[in-house]
Amino acid sequence: MNNPRNGTTVLSCTLVFLAQLGSTLCLPVLPQIGNDIGLTEAIASLSLVVFFAGCAAPLLVWGVLADRCGRRVAVVTALLLFSMAAGVAANAATPSVFLAARAIQGVGAGGMAVLGRILIADTASAADLAKRMSLLSFTFVLALGGGQFLGGVIQDFFFVAPSFYDDRSLGNCPFLIHSMHSHFSPRAIV
Repeated sequence: MNNPRNGTTVLSCTLVFLAQLGSTLCLPVLPQIGNDIGLTEAIASLSLVVFFAGCAAPLLVWGVLADRCGRRVAVVTALLLFSMAAGVAANAATPSVFLAARAIQGVGAGGMAVLGRILIADTASAADLAKRMSLLSFTFVLALGGGQFLGGVIQDFFFVAPSFYDDRSLGNCPFLIHSMHSHFSPRAIV
């Protein structure tokens, strides 16, 4: 794991995995989350649409931010948006605060997904690019199914609604930020 490309691949896969968990971990218990904060079923379902709209809206902006401010600043910004909005969503008392927080969390998740790919493109050779991008795709698919399974297990065994907004997302941020110090390409330090 001394090869900086390996560290960048792990960081990129972790970013993509967390971003995808933001949408899948709560799916099995979305009705329970809705009941807990007084959401109708329609508004609870709308939280996914709002999350994905947040992901999609600023996709091009993340690349510009990464080029102008550096990869590290962009990744930290995406992680902070994702985690801080997660905390707000977890403590939301009204549907409008919950939906706004989900939109902002989506902005962070979209940034994490885009920046994971940018980091791979920065560090992979042409011959290695397809292999590393396929690892990102595998990570995405793993989180897609695994997040729903994990959400159901958490609810069934711990009798709580799993929350992609709780300490799991916040707890991963220091690991990711620390990892970035030694695994960015020279271009990323700009």
